[in-house]
Amino acid sequence: SKRPKAERHAQIIRTNGTKSENVGCRLLDKDGNLWFNIDGEGVYRYDGKSFTNFTMKDGLSSNHVSTIIQARSGNILFGTKKGICSYDGKKFTTVPTTDSLSLTALLEDQAGNLWFGVLNKGIYRYDGMNLMPMLCQYEHPFYGVKFEKYIIDILQDKNGNIWFSSWNGGGVWRYDGKEFKSFL
Repeated sequence: SKRPKAERHAQIIRTNGTKSENVGCRLLDKDGNLWFNIDGEGVYRYDGKSFTNFTMKDGLSSNHVSTIIQARSGNILFGTKKGICSYDGKKFTTVPTTDSLSLTALLEDQAGNLWFGVLNKGIYRYDGMNLMPMLCQYEHPFYGVKFEKYIIDILQDKNGNIWFSSWNGGGVWRYDGKEFKSFL
């Protein structure tokens, strides 16, 4: 009798020597590739057959990636400890003026602006030319400036409002195009 062949699954080859086991910031792109990070090891892309690891050696701005999105242009954007890095399918480029910022969350809004959380510095917006701090002048009604400075997620609703969730009891913020409002 014939035995069925054992099914072989693709495996991640880890070469950077980190001890992190935490897999984070997942993205399924328009081409069906799965993107994710392991802290300190850059990013991985799984195409359904094999894994490809991209690191600083390939042009990624930092091996510490905190968020991954796909822009409307099709480019994959990585929020890292050294700003925003864009991948066009061939090469990596760092988005100007962001390379000194440690990102925690990233969103491209309906108008094409990039919104991102910066570690302990709140929210910034980048319109392709200008980098603008957006939340630094606000104080949380109960927590002062303690928790709204660490933004962990950003989304835009169907009405165009942009929502920001903050860490550890800081609640959420809504930006309606004119002002921020906090919700606990």
